[in-house]
Parts: sequence; C-alpha cells; structure tokens
Amino acid sequence: MQAVHAPERAPAAPASLRAHVRVVDRLVVHPTPLSFRTLCRRAVPKDARYIVLDLDRTCFDGVNVGERLGFELIARQAYGDDFLDERDDERTAARFLWAWRRPVALVRYLATGMDQWAGPGLDYLLNLKLASRREASYRRSFRRFGPTAVEAIQRGPQLALFHQIAGVPLPRLRELATRVLRRHRARQVIDAADVAWLRGWCPDATVIIASASPQPVVEAAAAHLGADLALYSEIDVRDERPSAPARFPSAATRRSRPERFAPLETLRLNGGPRKITELRRRCPDIFDAGVVSVGISDTGYGEDHCWADHFTRVIDVNSPTPYSPIIDRASPLEAIHSARLLPSDAAEGDADALPGISLSGEALATTLAEQLDAIDALEEASRRWRQEPDDERAALRRARANDRARLDDAVAAYNATAPASLERERCLRAVHRSARALARREASLAAHARPEAMRAFAIQRAHEHARALLTPVSPRRPHQRRVRRSASGR
Repeated sequence: MQAVHAPERAPAAPASLRAHVRVVDRLVVHPTPLSFRTLCRRAVPKDARYIVLDLDRTCFDGVNVGERLGFELIARQAYGDDFLDERDDERTAARFLWAWRRPVALVRYLATGMDQWAGPGLDYLLNLKLASRREASYRRSFRRFGPTAVEAIQRGPQLALFHQIAGVPLPRLRELATRVLRRHRARQVIDAADVAWLRGWCPDATVIIASASPQPVVEAAAAHLGADLALYSEIDVRDERPSAPARFPSAATRRSRPERFAPLETLRLNGGPRKITELRRRCPDIFDAGVVSVGISDTGYGEDHCWADHFTRVIDVNSPTPYSPIIDRASPLEAIHSARLLPSDAAEGDADALPGISLSGEALATTLAEQLDAIDALEEASRRWRQEPDDERAALRRARANDRARLDDAVAAYNATAPASLERERCLRAVHRSARALARREASLAAHARPEAMRAFAIQRAHEHARALLTPVSPRRPHQRRVRRSASGR
C-alpha cells in the first residue's frame, strides 16, 4: 500500500503541555476493499492475546442482528411458531414476512409491528439516525439526552427488544437467532472459517464477541462463528425465560402483562463503555501492560470509540464513523486501521489498487495540532465540571437512587402477586408510576448536565473533524456498488 503524506501544517504544541490527549502512534487507512484475512495479515499482530469482535454491522455488514430478531418475534407473535417453522426453508433476508394467504394474521402482523416499534423506532430515527447528519439537530439531541446521548437514544429500541423476548424460552430464541444469522450469510464479512484461520494466525488468542444485542442473539452468533467467549446485554432469567424490563419505551409495553418484571440491577445493557467494564470482569488481564489486545468494530455513531483508550490496536471496518487518531494520553493504543471488508464469499481484487494512508504519530501531531489543543481544553473543562462540588447534581442523584429503590419495591410486589388478580393490576400501576418518576428524574439530570452535554457534543465533532482531515473519500461498500446505465438503457 502506498503512503499518502499529511499536508503541511503549523508546528504542534509540545505534547507535554497537553494533559489529556495525544495522537495514536500510527494511522493506516486501507481504501481498497479487503477480505478479513488480508486485513488481519496487515493489522493483527501474531502475538495478540485477545481479539474482540463487535457483532452488529461488523461481522455482518450493514445488518443489526438484534433488530432482525425483533422483526422475527413480531412474525412469531402474529403468525405463530408453526407457520415460521413451515416457511423457514423458503425465507430470504428480507425484514418483513408477508403472508398474503392469511389476511387476518397479516393485519395482526402489521398492527403488532406498528404497536411495538413505531414509537421507539421513530425516536431512534429522528433523534440519532437523521439528527446525526445535521449539526443543529444533533446538538439538540445532546441538549435533550445529556452527555451520553447516543447510549440514551439507543436504549429505547434495546428495551423494546427486551420486552419482545420476555417470556419466550431461551432455546427458542437461540433457534430464531440462528435462522436470522443463516439468512444473512450473503452479508457476512467474517465467518467461522475466518475465525478458524485467525486461530492459526494468532495461536495464543482468545476470540470474543462483544455486543449490545441480547444474550440469545450473541450466544447464537458466537456458536455460528466459533468464538471462545460471548459478552452481551442480559436480564433476569427464570426457568429459561427472560423477565421483562421495568422500563417502558412504547404504549405496547405499557399495556403488557408480563409474567415477571426484572429487578433494575439485573438489566445490563452491554453498550459503549460497559463493554470495557464487562471485558475487564470476564478477562481480568486483557488490558494489562504487555498484553496485546485487538478490537474490531464498525463503531457506528461512535459507540465503540472508547475502545481506543484501552486496546493496543483497534480496527474499524465498514464504518461511517471511524476511530479518531486523537486518544487519551494514558491509552496503550499503538495503531488504528480502517478498512472496507468484502463479503466472505467475494473474490478479492488487487489489495493495493488504490493508494492508502499511513501516517506516523509525528505527522499526525503536526497535522492535528489545532484539534489536539481544542479537545484537550474541552477535556480539561469536563474534568473540572465532574470534580467540582455541585449540591444540585448530588441531590438529583440521591433522588434518582430513591426512585430506583421505589421502582424495585414495586417490581417485587408485582412479582409476588398472582397472575390475573386485582392486586396484580394495582401493583402494575405502581410499577408504571415508579418508572415514570424515574424517567422524569433522569430527564432532570440530563437537563442539569446540559453544559457538559454541549462539551461532549463539541468533543465528538472535533474528533470527527480530525479524522475527516486525514481520510480520503471512501469507496462504496462492495454490496452497495451500482452499475450506471447509459442513456440508451443498456
């Protein structure tokens, strides 16, 4: 791969003057679509001890497997298990299942989907997917949802999916997830054969799937790919059936009468920084000095950007929001690689057909001096905000802890009552009231943290700008290529 050198810029400020950030030692951008194995030969050290793969839109390009399971569960609720089993062999990768010869069930299918997903889906579309494309609208999202706006917005669809899986036996959920994985094989960019090859390339490595999708999805994916360990979002499970979360992202979830609600502490959404926490818990030495760890993710909306502060090497694949070369000063990160991955069954062309980027830390520091200084100043302001005493913030946090305790008490009372009883209905109303009170308190905390949210927004945009200064226009993803017709239509 040919190197493209950084443009001339003013000399950077001495690194010793920046308290919080530095540039990565090397940034490598591979502009030609590669196979996973070619990428690993170039980017993954043979002495890697841990290789962590994100799942959604990473192993399957452009496919959120958890979301597709949600569509499958809507079809199950409308058509029934027997119908899904009968139609399984003829199913395609399409999201929707149209049973035209069953008009009543089809109407139920449409109504169920709208009822369960219209609210959470529309919130996600407006506040994140579309908002992130416009400066003003994305800033409004941070103003409303707080410093961790992306996680807060993603929580709605995640909770909606947990309500869908509540009460469904785990073996059945794994079976449905396995079918979803099989139907999307054409969009798979990392398969079981690739993982087996990776074990030969890195013989001492532990291969981990770390995803925000629920337990049955990630367990099925880990088995499908042959990974050593699966880390996932989880909730309380009784008798092989997940409980329902006591948070309600839609009218449909508020009307539901689950067999059991989960205590708040048993709902663990494995997204963003929580993946790092879970990796430390399950693999205590993963981020120790001298341990080579590699993280591979599409890091959509910057969800996994925190990986750059912990791994020794990160790789973003098929990413609309690649890793920034500006990282935490204490990070062990040595290199960032960016690449487009080909589908597993696609033929690979000339991997060096287009010139790429390979920039050293010195070149990055010179080119990004302005961005380094801006982000460092924002990080310092954020540090002061977190450390300064704030009686109002402390009072809001104490009130939130009390609200959580009241909600847990209401959940315990609901779980202790008999199904279909008047007492259970009374307890259900108490759960709803407590959940609304907790949601209002969290909104108050987000409003109080608005100055910090604006700094978080500015930091994110500065990172994006830093990366944009270095990265050429990316080629289309392999599956998105279009053939242009001539005027004659040929």
